Amino acid sequence: FEYYKTISITMYHYYLIEDDGTIIGRAQISKRGDMVDIQYIKIEKDMQHKGYGKKMIELIEQNVFQDSKVSGICMEDVSKNGETTAIAVKLGYTVNSKCDILKANPNYKKHDLEDDFDR
Repeated sequence: FEYYKTISITMYHYYLIEDDGTIIGRAQISKRGDMVDIQYIKIEKDMQHKGYGKKMIELIEQNVFQDSKVSGICMEDVSKNGETTAIAVKLGYTVNSKCDILKANPNYKKHDLEDDFDR
């Protein structure tokens, strides 16, 4: 299988996993303040339980955490069995009191507003 990251012209970024020419997984992320929200991760039913969800999260982290202005990643578990939470916790995420699943960006550096403007 191969991984692809595609970026739309809207506020969302999309990630796709393709296997032998067929899309078997997709994810959507968006930026909210200095956080990135994973809106959803969807792996085709017959391809689930093969590690693709974990690999998708790792791919998103690899790309998102390159940006030192992003403080972390947040997601919600909308699975019926808590599977997303279980995978995320294994990958170092924590769950807060509102049931948000969070992971801090190790490369995060708080920026002054002036850093956002070219001089």
